[in-house]
Amino acid sequence: MQSTLYIPAGKYLITGTLNLASCFMYVRVYGDGDSSIIHWAADVTLFKVAKNMSTNLVMDNFQVISTSAKSSLSYAVETQDCDYCKFRDLYIHQPMSSYGVGGCTHAVGGGLALRGLLNTVLIDNVFMLGIQGKAIELGRSLTAVWVSNSRLSGCFQNNLYTKMSQDSVGIHITGSLANMRIDNTQLEWFQNCSLIDSSLSVGGANVPVIFTGCTFYFCGRGIAIEQISVVLISNVNMAWGDIAGIEVNGDSRVTVTGGQIS
Repeated sequence: MQSTLYIPAGKYLITGTLNLASCFMYVRVYGDGDSSIIHWAADVTLFKVAKNMSTNLVMDNFQVISTSAKSSLSYAVETQDCDYCKFRDLYIHQPMSSYGVGGCTHAVGGGLALRGLLNTVLIDNVFMLGIQGKAIELGRSLTAVWVSNSRLSGCFQNNLYTKMSQDSVGIHITGSLANMRIDNTQLEWFQNCSLIDSSLSVGGANVPVIFTGCTFYFCGRGIAIEQISVVLISNVNMAWGDIAGIEVNGDSRVTVTGGQIS
């Protein structure tokens, strides 16, 4: 069985949560690109995907604009146990007119919260602007999870070095892993651009988290590692951070090749 939600070119005001609650083997939510615009008006999660729906889930080709300030608990998308999920060509942001020296007056709470078990997840060409909480939260992966060709931006206020939220995170890896890659992605204006709780696999083996060709700007910490982890960092550039480029708090192994930290 399959279910499709098509968002034609136009503007749509959403004042509550869109619950995808029935059981289908394939679900796609898609639009016509930048001309398909959802105005996210309420301080609640926009799309909430039930556990039995998160199989072959595809979301692509539409915009979400936050038209009111959100708490960090309100996400654009929340899923539980995501199995073969793809998020591509999405633009999740606050109105450009509210961004700047005055802070994020219509801040997006969170972007994608993919909790529970993850089995083959792709996040590609996703642009988020004005995130107050977590741009991407990832649970435990059984197979590969990729984040690629994306730009994730947090909030700031008053001046370039004051973050809107001290708890903001660009990519938060919360659980054990099988294979995790972040490629060619820019993260900026977060307290932690990347936060890794642990890279231990579900079976107990230690598998690497791989960063390649990424940039980190104006972050408190570029990459913060909290628990036992293996992290491979290649050709990553970090600049204008105010705490640490790479911070290792656990008994971890970190390999850095190429790139620059300034």
